[in-house]
Amino acid sequence: MNSSAYTKIDGKYKKDNPEAMRTRNMKYDPIRPTVYKNAGGKEKYYALPKADRLRIRAVALKEYWDENYLIDISAGVMANTRPKRKLPKVDRPKSKRVTTIQVDDPRGFVYIFKDHMKREGLYKIGASHEPQERLDQANTWGDFESIYESEEVTDCAKLEKEVHQSLRKYQVKGEWFKVSEDIAINTIKEIVNESFNYAVAS
Repeated sequence: MNSSAYTKIDGKYKKDNPEAMRTRNMKYDPIRPTVYKNAGGKEKYYALPKADRLRIRAVALKEYWDENYLIDISAGVMANTRPKRKLPKVDRPKSKRVTTIQVDDPRGFVYIFKDHMKREGLYKIGASHEPQERLDQANTWGDFESIYESEEVTDCAKLEKEVHQSLRKYQVKGEWFKVSEDIAINTIKEIVNESFNYAVAS
């Protein structure tokens, strides 16, 4: 049974009328009305070549995001208008055979990232010797901004583990925490300041 064409009422499935089905479909694809309007109608839209249909959907998607999220979409990539900060990195020696030789250098930073595509109050707390590279990677699947990076420490992975343990009651999953910015930032600062293990790398 096609569940999208039926509604369960009093334990029984009743077939939806065309208007109910149209309303339900719009819920799952909010740009569809704009797509049909820009194409001059549903029939004309599906009569177009695939490349033209994709172009019309891209335009409709941009209009939808501009109106609902105030985000500019260019060439299918969301580019937030927030000013971008250049994040720090550890200048580590390079390995000639990257695939087989790992550089033994635990220095780095613990960072706090916010994904603006997720709900408020949710933050990703991780560690990296080059937060900018990690931020660029994250922005391939979200709309990330770095809220905070610790000072450079001698062992960023160990610091990350201790921070996660301290914030365990706020942990949602893995590196994601539902916590206030102040608590997250102060927790990192306190652990760094209270332990000689994280003395700033020289």
